[in-house]
Amino acid sequence: MGLRDWIDRAKISNVQDDPEWQLAASLGDMEFEQDMYDDLQGDEDALRGLRKHAKEGLGRYADWFPLRDKKNIISKLIPVGEGYHMGQEHGSYEPEAGYRPGPDNDPDLIDINMLNLLRDEDKLNEMVEGVMLDDEELVPGSLQDKISDIYRHEYKHAAGLGHPEIYKQWYKNLDPSTMIGDYEMDYYKDYNKGGIVSLVR
Repeated sequence: MGLRDWIDRAKISNVQDDPEWQLAASLGDMEFEQDMYDDLQGDEDALRGLRKHAKEGLGRYADWFPLRDKKNIISKLIPVGEGYHMGQEHGSYEPEAGYRPGPDNDPDLIDINMLNLLRDEDKLNEMVEGVMLDDEELVPGSLQDKISDIYRHEYKHAAGLGHPEIYKQWYKNLDPSTMIGDYEMDYYKDYNKGGIVSLVR
């Protein structure tokens, strides 16, 4: 990361203190959550997490350290398709980490790394090729479906679910690549071994 990146981060952080920006961001958050409410119909755990997270207030999606690398450097060494699952580098849920973390009970943060998702979109779509589900071949989903599934995953963390419970619900995802990723994490990590096995390559 170069000096230019650090300067850009400082500028964005300063903008977050502007009252007009805060108003616009709040309105944008509400509009986004309404869209997610529609996407999450039928997924009670994700809806419960959405309702809970919506009460976190200003900064619940505004990273105080914007564009930071998600997770850790080790995750960058894992190639897509080999132990890779949606959310590993694309999204995160961090309690009391949003908008100026500190001792004042700052909001829980759900964040997405669009740069990483756009980088990986083609490879995620390739994961779907040749995969059958209930005797039908899957087709790649849209970028919007991938974004929605990242937030679906993180909202379930907000609802108190851990990865074992989230991966068991792989069939509720909208995008086939996230379905595959969560199914494989569920099955191969022994979270639910011996369960549903209708998803085959």
